[in-house]
Amino acid sequence: YGACIINDERVSYSGSTFAAIRSGKHDHSSALAYANDFDTLVQLPEFEKVALSDGIVKPVVILSVDGGSDENPRYPKTIKAAT
Repeated sequence: YGACIINDERVSYSGSTFAAIRSGKHDHSSALAYANDFDTLVQLPEFEKVALSDGIVKPVVILSVDGGSDENPRYPKTIKAAT
């Protein structure tokens, strides 16, 4: 996960980066795993500026995903995990 910083003159992707590491043998990729990653990310001080407004998650969050079934928003489990 990476944060895009929006400055007055430009948009930059040089913000903080968060990498969630899982065991390929024991942990499976799922919408719930990504939701847990996001919950962890918004609690990190490095992401406070880009993820929070007055201590709560900003009302609009834009995520870019590759469209796999564990990330694709047309699947009910993904929608449930995101809301």
